[in-house]
Amino acid sequence: PLLEAEVLELKSLITTYESKLKQSEECINNLLSQNKEAEKEIENLKHQLNENIDINELKTQLNQANETISQQDETISELSTQLFNSQQLYINSQNSKTDSNSDSK
Repeated sequence: PLLEAEVLELKSLITTYESKLKQSEECINNLLSQNKEAEKEIENLKHQLNENIDINELKTQLNQANETISQQDETISELSTQLFNSQQLYINSQNSKTDSNSDSK
């Protein structure tokens, strides 16, 4: 009888441990599944990060292009001023020649 009671107790413990083992396996499988989902999310985030890096690089290039355009606008403005001044000088010199020719007649 004592031996039978111990055997029953051992069987009960084995059943309990088997149940806990099954729960542990389910937990492990759930964690593995969550791990795979997390890995997919990490890959998505890496992809987004690369896109953001590309966008930041494009923003930098755009800023540089805008800066170049601004500098070229300044140069164009300066050249326009010089051209206008040169035209005024030419017109003045032509007028002077005309005046001097009129005076000499």
